[in-house]
Amino acid sequence: SSSSEATASTAVLKLSSAANHRFLPCLEALETCHCYGLSKVANLPSSIKTLRILGCRNLQSLSGQLGAIQKLTIISCIWLESLESCLGELRSLEELELSDCRSLVSLPDGPQAYSSLRVLRIRDCDRIKLLPPSLQSRLDRLKEKYLDARYEGNLHFPCFF
Repeated sequence: SSSSEATASTAVLKLSSAANHRFLPCLEALETCHCYGLSKVANLPSSIKTLRILGCRNLQSLSGQLGAIQKLTIISCIWLESLESCLGELRSLEELELSDCRSLVSLPDGPQAYSSLRVLRIRDCDRIKLLPPSLQSRLDRLKEKYLDARYEGNLHFPCFF
């Protein structure tokens, strides 16, 4: 993206929580692409239903209340370690795609997490060793599933050694 687009994306993503409620109360979709200088996405508004973060290589953290999120795509964010601080219960999440997030170590868990999930794609997220139990229990009900072989192996033949 051009530098003006990157600057605009960064400015929007750094709005304070109060500003989100005043200026972005109805924001439902947000896509950020190739913002290499972006290290933090803070105070995402609760109205977001679709969030796509692509190629933001230096992104380290996300925060906000994303209880209404339906589609989440994060690709090539190699320094992002966790999603747990912003996603809540994930009851509305229908599609989850994570690819080339090499520092990501865990996914959120909870009794109602992933209850609406239909599509799951996880590729090249080497530090996620096991999928959370709430996600594992719903895998057979997915419409579409693409997982690296290591996750499939962990799901069907858990190693307790």
